Amino acid sequence: MTTRLARLMGFAPACAAVFGITPASAHPHVWVTVEATVLFDANQQITGLKEFWSFDKAYSEYALDGLEKDSAGNYTPAAYVALAKENMESLKDYNYFTEIYADGTKLETGPPEAAVVTRDDKTILHLTYTMPLKQPLKAGAAKLSFLIYDPEFYIAFAFAETDPIHLASGGPKGCAARIEPPTGDPVKSKTWGSAYAATVVVACGG
Repeated sequence: MTTRLARLMGFAPACAAVFGITPASAHPHVWVTVEATVLFDANQQITGLKEFWSFDKAYSEYALDGLEKDSAGNYTPAAYVALAKENMESLKDYNYFTEIYADGTKLETGPPEAAVVTRDDKTILHLTYTMPLKQPLKAGAAKLSFLIYDPEFYIAFAFAETDPIHLASGGPKGCAARIEPPTGDPVKSKTWGSAYAATVVVACGG
C-alpha cells in the first residue's frame, strides 16, 4: 500500500503533468518547521543530527486520516508507531531530505534511528529521529554544514524562528552554529528546492 507521505509526494507531480506546471512555477504542498541538534560522543566527535519536524495542520490531518483509534476516539500508540514507520520508509529514497558536509564534501549517513511521531494539543504532528554519520567527525577538524530540504520543493522546510539549532553536550568549548540564508537562483540552481534551502554551519575552535 502506498504510504501517506508517498501518496502526498506523488500527488504534486501528477498535478504538474495534468496542468502543465513547470519547475519555474513549482510550489510546495506541505510545510515543515525544523529544529536540529548536533550530537557529540565522549571523544568530542560529531556523530550526527537529531531532527525535530513539525508538519502543517493540513498534512497532520491528512496523515492521521483512517488510522486506528481507541474506544474513546483517540489515536492509539500503535497508530503513531505505524505512521513513524511508514514515513521513514518513504523518506529513505530521498535520504531523509538531509545532506551533511565537511568542508564541502558530502558525508555518508547511516540508517535513521529512534523515529517517533507525536501529536501536540494543537493537533500538529511532529516527527523526531536521529540521522547518524557513518564515520564520526572530529569537532573542529573541518567545517560542518548541513541542509534539510526537498529538491523538488513539493515539501517546504524552514527552520524554527526561535532557537532552531542546538548543540548537544559533549562538544568542545567554542562551538557555534549559524544559519546562512539561501543564496541559490531558482532558475540556475541544480534543483528547485536547493534554491530555497538554508545552510546550517557549525564551527568549533575558531
